[in-house]
Amino acid sequence: MAESSHRCKNLVLDSGPLLSLSPLRGLAEAYLTVPQVLDELKDKRAREHFERLGLSAGVRVEVRNPDAASLAHVIQFAKKTGDYSVLSHADICVLALTHSLHVREKAALEEAKTKASLIHGGHELLA
Repeated sequence: MAESSHRCKNLVLDSGPLLSLSPLRGLAEAYLTVPQVLDELKDKRAREHFERLGLSAGVRVEVRNPDAASLAHVIQFAKKTGDYSVLSHADICVLALTHSLHVREKAALEEAKTKASLIHGGHELLA
């Protein structure tokens, strides 16, 4: 499937779409989740669905832990909004991974804008 047909760059999965056996193909360039979500897949069909995603649907899900800074940020924000007590550890980790990807993409975009500005300004930035 062509990259331009993807709806988003990164899709961080909670257990919901995995438990409901939702079709995921074509929704994103990259699919990610956290180990805590896999721990929530107690249902045999949901576990098998996850394991077959790469083979049957061409969806490879990368399992990754969020970075400590994003985890701390999400916990602090959830406490501030009063949501901390109703979020599971898996929920917090999914939010933290999403936050860390957002921060990384935002930094890459800013760097690209800076480079473009320097190049269009007659300067060339050396790597």
